[in-house]
Amino acid sequence: MQPLEIAGTVLGLLNLWLTIRQNIWCWPVGIACVICFGAVFFNARLYSDLLLQVVYVVMQLYGWWFWVQRGHIGVQSTSKVEQLNVKQLFIYGAAIVGCSSFLGAGMANFTNSDLPYLDALPTTISIAAAWLQARKVLQSWLFFILGNVLFIGIYASKGLYITIVLYVVSTALAAFGYFKWRIAMRSNV
Repeated sequence: MQPLEIAGTVLGLLNLWLTIRQNIWCWPVGIACVICFGAVFFNARLYSDLLLQVVYVVMQLYGWWFWVQRGHIGVQSTSKVEQLNVKQLFIYGAAIVGCSSFLGAGMANFTNSDLPYLDALPTTISIAAAWLQARKVLQSWLFFILGNVLFIGIYASKGLYITIVLYVVSTALAAFGYFKWRIAMRSNV
C-alpha cells in the first residue's frame, strides 16, 4: 500500500495548501486524496478511518457545492469565514463524545477493528472539522489539529509512518490555516 499512502500524502498536502488559500480546487484534490487513504485504511483494518474517508468524499462534494453557492470569482472564494459561539462549541463537543461512543461500540461489536474506540474519537472529531471547514468556520482548523494529534498516535501503533509525516505537517498547516482564516475573517473576506 505504500504507493497509495505516498500519493494520498502528496494530495493531502496539496489539498491543505489550496484550502488555506481558499482556492476552490481544494475540493477535487481532496476527493482524490481521500480515495487513496480509503484503500490504505482498509488494508490497515482501521475501519473508522475508512468510514471517515467515505464521509470525507461526501463533505468534499458538499464543500465544493457550498463554496460555489456562496460565491467564487475564478478560483478564489469570496464567501466570508465565520466563527462558532460558546454554545455551538459545547453542542459540537457533546455530539462528538456521543457519536464517538456509538461508533466505537459499533466497530468493537461488528468488525475486527484493531482500535475501535480509540479510532472512533478522532474520526468523529474529523467529521465535525470537515463539516465546519466546508461551511468556512474558523474553528474547523482547531478540530482538525485535535483530531490529527490523536491520529498520529494511532498511526504510529500501526506503522503508517508516511501517513504520520502527513499528519504532522497537516497539523502545522492547520495552525497556519487557522491564523490565515482568522485574518480573513477579521478583514471580512
